[in-house]
Amino acid sequence: MRDPAFQERMAAARGRVARSMFASKPNSIAAARLQAGLSQAKLAEAIGTSQSHIAKIEAGKVQIQFSTATQLADALSITLDSLRGLIEQSSTQIVEVQ
Repeated sequence: MRDPAFQERMAAARGRVARSMFASKPNSIAAARLQAGLSQAKLAEAIGTSQSHIAKIEAGKVQIQFSTATQLADALSITLDSLRGLIEQSSTQIVEVQ
């Protein structure tokens, strides 16, 4: 098991790096994740997927379902509209399942 204090320091460091790099607002899903202080693994855990799937989402290599988009927005504490803008920049598309 990892040291919780270390994980807390890493989350804080991710947030500081993201805030300094993306002062106005995040310009990617990865930046939003870092601003939230999350690793890809922690974000994946929060929405019930794998770290590799998060990496593919951030790289714009997969289409995500609307339910995944809502989970991402909630986990990143951003609106769906904000997430949509980040997705459009990374070329990932949201697919609504009927």
